[in-house]
Amino acid sequence: MGEALRILIDPHLATPEATVTEISALPLTILGVGHSSPIMAVSMSGDGGWRDLDKTIGESLQRRGIPVVGWDSLRYFWSLKTPQQTADDLADVMRTFTVRWHAREVALIGYSFRADVMPFAYNRLPDKLRSRVALMALLGFANEADFQVTVGGWLRETPGPEALPTLSEVNKIPPSMMLCLYGQIEKDTACPALGQRGVEVIRTTGGHHFDGNYEALTDRIVAVLSRRIARSSPTEIP
Repeated sequence: MGEALRILIDPHLATPEATVTEISALPLTILGVGHSSPIMAVSMSGDGGWRDLDKTIGESLQRRGIPVVGWDSLRYFWSLKTPQQTADDLADVMRTFTVRWHAREVALIGYSFRADVMPFAYNRLPDKLRSRVALMALLGFANEADFQVTVGGWLRETPGPEALPTLSEVNKIPPSMMLCLYGQIEKDTACPALGQRGVEVIRTTGGHHFDGNYEALTDRIVAVLSRRIARSSPTEIP
């Protein structure tokens, strides 16, 4: 059993075929657009690493003129992190790339188990960086957050005893800056509970993988992001 799991996991721990920054040795894939941009995105992958849904959405945003920092959660959370450590690393990423790309605002995107950690990281950012977050898009958001990749997580088992409740963190965040997306046949989603708190919630077809319709997910994220930006500044999303 152990050897079979190692064979399954090892390919995802290999270095991705993309530019990886040296910022705190973080496993980041950089999808630039070759010019300045008023808005950028930080996308934190699910436990499967920077692939499939996360990679497709990141590349779709890049094609639309939005530069993306892709964060490989499988590699990052292979060792246990704390909420504050995650926030500190996110702050380093935001400081670096808002300067590099001349971005005024940032969209935070998290999928699956790493959607669950995003509110914890956001709430522990310095005030100046929190004020630059235009949207937090949570895909497949759940009630508890693990800060380490586990075999149980890969098998979609119940979070372990160290998992932290997510809704108390969400309550600290303005509902208007959040978006929660889930598949209609998901059974362990917390998105409807966020809807009761005033968060915009979008239900799609399929389950945790959204029937593979990742371009449609990008469309929805960009549409909500555009509305959010329009309310705060004249900036238009490409």
